[in-house]
Amino acid sequence: MAAQAGVALIEVLVALLMVGVGLLGAAGLAWRSSQAGAEAALLGRGVQLSVQAAEGLQALGPVPELTELDYDSAGGAPPPGGPGPAGQLAYALQAHVGAAFPGGRVRVCRDAQAWQGTALVWPCSGAGPLVLKLGWRLRGPRAPVQPQLAVPLAGAQP
Repeated sequence: MAAQAGVALIEVLVALLMVGVGLLGAAGLAWRSSQAGAEAALLGRGVQLSVQAAEGLQALGPVPELTELDYDSAGGAPPPGGPGPAGQLAYALQAHVGAAFPGGRVRVCRDAQAWQGTALVWPCSGAGPLVLKLGWRLRGPRAPVQPQLAVPLAGAQP
């Protein structure tokens, strides 16, 4: 009888260990799910911002002074916008990126090839459609800011 009592205790300990491993797995899954939700929310905000920028540019018509913009919020507050509606649009875009995206960076430039392989890249070719590239820090304060979104704003350069 004493041998059977020891076996029951071992069975209970093994069952507790299995339940513990299952709970750890569920906690990890819940954490990753919340992280993916936050990333999806940032991507949604990025798409909204790019649509607003495209509509603003379309309302202004051809705007040669907004064909090159590069703002990284790690460098501090955005510089004051230039004169006229194009400068105001550039300032609003930079201010929104700095406020809404962790470590946000925005680049507006002419780029015929925003992708290199399977990744978006910051450098621009100088030719092709006007493109808005938006990036933010995904993991941790020291993680590099990679472009997460590239949206054509206007057609190819004549």
